[in-house]
Amino acid sequence: MATADPHTGSFSGHAEKAIGRWAGFPMEWLYRWFWVMTVGAEATADGAIVDRWVPAVLQ
Repeated sequence: MATADPHTGSFSGHAEKAIGRWAGFPMEWLYRWFWVMTVGAEATADGAIVDRWVPAVLQ
């Protein structure tokens, strides 16, 4: 699809063009929600790692 119709945007733009607005809109929001959850999980894991390396940081 990217070769047949090159345009700026992400995969949700391709889904919207191929299937319709009902597919592109939720795909974009689910992608954003994925990144919100991933950043939170990464921050929690990073805090646990730093706590093991330097125990006095979080006390």
